[in-house]
Amino acid sequence: MFLFYHIVKLYTIENLASNCYYFHMETTNNKKKTLWEMVKFAIVGGLFGLIQLVLVNVFALIADEGAQWPYFVSNLIANICGYFQNRKTTFKAENVPKWCMPVYIIVISAVIIAATPLQAAIVRFLRTLGIGTITALAPTIAACTAGFLQFCILFPLEKFVLFKDRSSPGSKEE
Repeated sequence: MFLFYHIVKLYTIENLASNCYYFHMETTNNKKKTLWEMVKFAIVGGLFGLIQLVLVNVFALIADEGAQWPYFVSNLIANICGYFQNRKTTFKAENVPKWCMPVYIIVISAVIIAATPLQAAIVRFLRTLGIGTITALAPTIAACTAGFLQFCILFPLEKFVLFKDRSSPGSKEE
């Protein structure tokens, strides 16, 4: 009985160690995958950020001076295009419920509405510093700040809510 107890105990410890190793490897692989997804998400965001810059300048040609709609519309269009690109290439999500797109549009609209005055405030603040290079780069710094804000909100939203893996047997699809 004593020998049986120690064999079971040893087996349990080895099994536990083995499970910990596999859990560590799985966790490490998930971390690498998430890091790679963050890199791809940032690249997609940067590319569609360039498209946004082109669109905002085109819209600014037809907008009244001081109009805010070119910023909102160009940002919304670029982000919706980014949504589809991230869905396809970054997260490789195929089984996406129909409610995801409306939720995304509501969230991104709220983020853009919040970020637009934030960008204006950053530009005003940086221009009051009176430092030539900072003053010249104020709109770019403000846009990068807004882009970082969008990244911090949209990456977790897309990865863990909108484009989460729904292929597992216990997941619920709509």
